[in-house]
Amino acid sequence: MNGEKLEYDNDCFLWARKLKSFFREFSVGFREEYGLKQIDLEILFFLYRNPGASIGDIHRKQDLNKGQVSIAMNALKKSGYISVREKEGDRRYYDYSLTELAIKRLEKIVEGRNRMLCDLFKGFSKEELGVFQDMVDRIGNNIDSILEENKK
Repeated sequence: MNGEKLEYDNDCFLWARKLKSFFREFSVGFREEYGLKQIDLEILFFLYRNPGASIGDIHRKQDLNKGQVSIAMNALKKSGYISVREKEGDRRYYDYSLTELAIKRLEKIVEGRNRMLCDLFKGFSKEELGVFQDMVDRIGNNIDSILEENKK
């Protein structure tokens, strides 16, 4: 596709917004039940997949404002969702991990999310889901490459 004009339906941008709204709407009940903000959920899920991550890791890899991440991390600590410990060998940095409370609540959210994803992908074969996952992975890698290239 190098240099070729790509013909596509520009509704793909609308689709991306719809998908984001869909996931945000899905999380409303859990956020209200547990007193969490959207950024809190994003941070908790990141730590769920990346134990011991730093604020910088979360900020960079989730593309979130560093100040907002710091404020949210303090609130999550006060609420008993995360624990903090100094990094070995360097007291200037901290590792953040989920508490048992956070893990139990996230597992409940993951269970609900899995049910929602089953509804979202109803009627897709395993092969179609595999192709979709491959495409999503490749698009994600392309986005990462483009963003990295634009930083230079």
